[in-house]
Amino acid sequence: QKKGRAVIQTFTPHNEVIELASQQDYMKFFDRELEIRKLLGCPPIADIIMLKVSGNDERKALMGCMKLKNSFMYYFKGESAVKVLGPAPARILKMSNKYRYQLSISCKNTKKVRNIVAFVMREFLRDKENRGLTVVADVNPDE
Repeated sequence: QKKGRAVIQTFTPHNEVIELASQQDYMKFFDRELEIRKLLGCPPIADIIMLKVSGNDERKALMGCMKLKNSFMYYFKGESAVKVLGPAPARILKMSNKYRYQLSISCKNTKKVRNIVAFVMREFLRDKENRGLTVVADVNPDE
C-alpha cells in the first residue's frame, strides 16, 4: 500500500515489456506473454525438455549433441506437436573444464515422450563414440 519507486536501466526503453511494467499493466503483460508462449510452444502451453551434452572436447560435445538431435528427429518423425531445437551452446559454454551444448524439445510431457527420451539417452551413452560425454535431461528448466 506504500508508494515506491523503481529504476529500470535498459538499452531498450521502448520494449513492450518495459513499457507494460512501467504502467503496471499486468493483465496486458500476461495476455501478451501467453500469446508468445503459444507461438513458441513454451510452458504452460507445452513442456520443454532440455538436454545438455558435456565433455572435455568441444567438437565431440557438439557432434554428440547433433547425434542426439538426429535420433530425436527420427523417433519424433510425423509428430507435429514435437519440435526439436538446437544444438546450441549452453548459456555458459565451458564449466569445470567441460564444454556444454544443449537441445530443447518442445512437446507435451507424456509417457511416450519420456520413454523415447530415456531410450535415446541410454543408446547415446552405450555408443562407444560418445565415451567421455555425459547427457542430462531437465524438464521445464528454470534457466
